[in-house]
Amino acid sequence: MQPALTLTWPAGRRRTGLAAARSYLTLTKPGITLLVTITAASGYVAAAGGVLAPLLLLHTVVATALAAAGAAALNQIREAELDARMRRTAGRPLPSGALGRSQAVGLAVALTVTGLTYAAVLLPWTTTLLLAVCHASYVLAYTPLKRRTPLCTLVGTIPGALPVLAGWMATGAPVRPTALALVGILVAWQIPHFLAIGWLCREDYARAGFRILGTVDPTGRASGRVSLVYALALLPTSLVPWLDGGAGPLYAAAALVLGGLYGWRALEFARERSTRSARRLFLASLVYLPAL
Repeated sequence: MQPALTLTWPAGRRRTGLAAARSYLTLTKPGITLLVTITAASGYVAAAGGVLAPLLLLHTVVATALAAAGAAALNQIREAELDARMRRTAGRPLPSGALGRSQAVGLAVALTVTGLTYAAVLLPWTTTLLLAVCHASYVLAYTPLKRRTPLCTLVGTIPGALPVLAGWMATGAPVRPTALALVGILVAWQIPHFLAIGWLCREDYARAGFRILGTVDPTGRASGRVSLVYALALLPTSLVPWLDGGAGPLYAAAALVLGGLYGWRALEFARERSTRSARRLFLASLVYLPAL
């Protein structure tokens, strides 16, 4: 049983104006929220081809961003005391005292309800359902599993990968192999990305009691092997859009080059299991996805 949160405003730390706005923004994990929103928009554009409906695309982006921000805020609420134990997260709004729990809960609930209601009213029910699954899997599955099993990383790929399918379904287009390949690409990309972070920050995660692969196997052997398997799986998966006619030869060439680079960095990490190789794998992951 987890102890109840007892976070309160430290004396003299109550924030107003721009400082408060920054704290609220940080609570939504803007980097992750932006990435999720971009993947949903990418799915929409891939399904729509050259026939875009700008207003429908805008509705998809807004609904996804609101739901993702709500999930991120709820994640920080549930992990506030654990975040306080880690150097990389101790400065977040709740453990630092920049926001109170009631304020955070209010924002998280408002974002979640608004985002999913927005989707239910203006988008196809399939898109709304997928966004709800993403939200629930992140808050109710991935978040608690981080303290129980290294399989949490695999579960965590669900809220990271399904938004691209939600964006695809928003157009009303039938699901093609390209749509499923986009989901597969996001799943396979996330594993080396997060395992590299987990190994680089393994001591920090261990202090918080997270049972990720980097803490249960601090040698890095398992993280390296699993990273390599998923990085190699990206090569055939990333070529499916080209084979399906959803992308041209330039995409195929880019997929091969980028996949080869990602695979090479994963192999390097599997061999060396060093801080340098893990950091290189992480940086390669940051290049791979937006470039593809």
